Amino acid sequence: MDKRLGGIIYYSHPYKKFKVLIKENLSKYFILPYETGKKLELIKYKHKYKNILKINIKNTEVLFVFIVSKIPFLFVKRYMEKMGLKVLSSYIIVPNFHEPRWFIPFNKKLIANIGNIIKPSSPRAIFAWKLMHLLNKLGWPQLLFSNQIIMVAKKDLHLEPEGMLIDFFYGLFKKKDIDFVLYTGAYGYQQKFVAQVMDRNGEIIGFAKMAYTEETKKRINHEVEIFKILKKKTFYFMEYPRTIFFGEHEVLKNIILVQYPPPPEYKIFYKKLTSKHIVTLAELFKKTVRSPQESKYLLSEINKSYEYIKKLISSKPENNFLFKEDIPFLIEKAIVQLHQGLKNKKITIGLSHGDFTPWNIYLGKSKLYIFDWEIADFRVPLWDFYNFLIHSEVFIYSKNYNNIVTEIFENNRNTSLLIKKYEKELGDKIYFNKKLFLIIYLIQVIAYYLDHISTQEKFGFEIEKSITRILTSMINILKFIIL
Repeated sequence: MDKRLGGIIYYSHPYKKFKVLIKENLSKYFILPYETGKKLELIKYKHKYKNILKINIKNTEVLFVFIVSKIPFLFVKRYMEKMGLKVLSSYIIVPNFHEPRWFIPFNKKLIANIGNIIKPSSPRAIFAWKLMHLLNKLGWPQLLFSNQIIMVAKKDLHLEPEGMLIDFFYGLFKKKDIDFVLYTGAYGYQQKFVAQVMDRNGEIIGFAKMAYTEETKKRINHEVEIFKILKKKTFYFMEYPRTIFFGEHEVLKNIILVQYPPPPEYKIFYKKLTSKHIVTLAELFKKTVRSPQESKYLLSEINKSYEYIKKLISSKPENNFLFKEDIPFLIEKAIVQLHQGLKNKKITIGLSHGDFTPWNIYLGKSKLYIFDWEIADFRVPLWDFYNFLIHSEVFIYSKNYNNIVTEIFENNRNTSLLIKKYEKELGDKIYFNKKLFLIIYLIQVIAYYLDHISTQEKFGFEIEKSITRILTSMINILKFIIL
């Protein structure tokens, strides 16, 4: 705890109690007022915020003002100036203090560029961000997200915003006129923080991933190893992030990976699969391809996924309908089909991104810029293709499984034509079977999502709803093509 935080002010709506539930590690980044295991609770107030601010601040250098208010920030700032205070920094908390997912600097130019890497995918989230950008142009973003943290000091003190993370960025980028948006990620063992670092004009100068758990530490380390593989190859249809810094912060003790932003020509976030996606995936696969192996090795890996799913089902969380007892039966049927279809076949695997979705890709004139390689691995052809197709159809277009299956298997459909183009790009020497590869993809991803649910401490409502939608769709697709 910073010793200067003796005069912190907390504010909430009149007549309401309010608990500040900020994660402990965030205090390292912002020097937030947090003590392990302690909940700070407001008493009931009968006056407006300006009366609350008349708390004695004689012995305090820096104050953190926690505000839940839709009053334009300009008026709050002016009132503080009348009190002899100057604003050092201010952040909008999205969606709220109880479940902080975004810490966004109260800067019009910076807000205009938020969400460039962590892009919303659900229609509701996309609408919220569009509305926030519109309100930001009007100078009133807190009308939508009213939770704010403001760091203030007495006017006669010459202080600058500080914190371990911002000081780290000052040193790394050799400049002081910068700030950052912090995304705290989804709760659970896969949680990581992502900072979008910008100068005061709103130009993005870097992205930083910070491991919050042991699992994300492994993932960031793995991504760095994948970059080493990619660096040895020459790609004509793809670019990937270049590293500025990778290592452990000496004070925070977090693994941090800092990357350059995409080049200026990569601005388009495209929702549909195109021929560019196909040639890019084919190039990635061919340039990282491994020698064909007997199918028994691949089937052995699929059997491990099946055994793991059975284990998860047997210890299913109470009242979770996704852990249905018929899932192992369904996958057992699918594995029988795989054994029959892949008998005496040699399977070729190549590098797969693993999270190839519209929100991890920018489209340029002739190339794709692909980021977030944490779960890249060597997999069968079409793996990334199916991942993009199913996730975009479910989350962006709200299609049901019947539409997705029709797109894949009806010959005159655009998706089916793209699969044929992909097969042609790979060539005749690589074994190709779109149905069997779809089964393999579905089994592996169903296992991934069930594992995610079983190890997750808690979800926000939107995240739980999203996982339910995608997992239900995948189970139904598997049923459709197996039974």
